[in-house]
Amino acid sequence: MAVMNLDYIPLMVKVIAHWQQVETKTGRPLLLKDKTTIDGFTDLKDQLKAQQSARITEQNDRQRAQEERDGALKTLHPMVKQARTSLKGLTEDVLGAKALPAFVASGSNPQKYLQAARDIAEVWATVNTAQDTALTIPVLDGQTTIEIGQAQYVAAVDRYAAAVEALTAAQTTETLGKKTRDNLQKSAKVKLVAYPLAAKGRLADGDPLRATIPTLSGG
Repeated sequence: MAVMNLDYIPLMVKVIAHWQQVETKTGRPLLLKDKTTIDGFTDLKDQLKAQQSARITEQNDRQRAQEERDGALKTLHPMVKQARTSLKGLTEDVLGAKALPAFVASGSNPQKYLQAARDIAEVWATVNTAQDTALTIPVLDGQTTIEIGQAQYVAAVDRYAAAVEALTAAQTTETLGKKTRDNLQKSAKVKLVAYPLAAKGRLADGDPLRATIPTLSGG
């Protein structure tokens, strides 16, 4: 069966076993045309196997980071909307009131959204300084309305910022891991294509080992 999904490890294991048989039978090392030895080929297989395991970890880390980012945004966004609404009617005579942003949708670019949320926090702090009492805003918590202060709001913004950073890092790690795996797979393919010719060059015509050479097209 042809290898279609670039999962070369099972085939590489077969090649290593066959390679060992050829070296045992001929009594000398077998090299591919690029000078790869059986040890080098085995090391490549081990690297590819490790990277395939890493892929699962990277995907899980990215998924968890995505869930944390989405959860942080779900908590923050009602605060952003309500804080802007509550502050809008109080900021006409407050220094820095022009920093109050226009409405920003939760699906906006994360950095743009964060800047808007932070601008709101700054205006809120200015309002608190100008008033005798600190402003709180009403936010639904399930079926209950609770009052949120500026410090709680900033904590929610900080949580979202950290979640955005963590997701970006996880996505970067996953992307770099994919590039590494792609390069290893390309190298493995080149060597898997080269092995049958190298083995045939070492084995006499009619040798039973020739009939069992693992190939990309025949496994």
